Amino acid sequence: MKEEKKLMAYAVRLLAGRRYHSAEIRNKLRGRTDDVELAENVIEKLKSYRYLDDAEYIRLYIADRLLLKPQGRRLIKNKLRQKGISSGEVDAQLDLMENREYDMAALAAQRKIKSLKDQSPQKRKEKLYRFLVSRGFENGAIVNAVKTHFV
Repeated sequence: MKEEKKLMAYAVRLLAGRRYHSAEIRNKLRGRTDDVELAENVIEKLKSYRYLDDAEYIRLYIADRLLLKPQGRRLIKNKLRQKGISSGEVDAQLDLMENREYDMAALAAQRKIKSLKDQSPQKRKEKLYRFLVSRGFENGAIVNAVKTHFV
């Protein structure tokens, strides 16, 4: 019981600093204890207190990536998978942004084009395309954004 209180206090301290997905908290708790069942109990308590909300975490993560540093569906999905979040959970939330891929590619390109204004049109187009690929946008959205708005 004492170990559970320590784990709970540790998890609450972590959550006081920023949001976490239950997979991330699970990994951090497993670093503190070998008792898997105890770690799962702590996670369930955190969920019952509404300190952990996996769907909300994913939704806010995606919203941040769209507003602060526009990224494509593929890159967002890979980053969340690296955090230990299942593809099914991510796909459910990413389906909500399906129609925004082109808009996000256009926004990212619009921000990048300012730094490329001294380049020739062909170089600008190539660099812009590579930039959007590195941000994880789908090919169709990249081609449309580059062709329609910026070159």
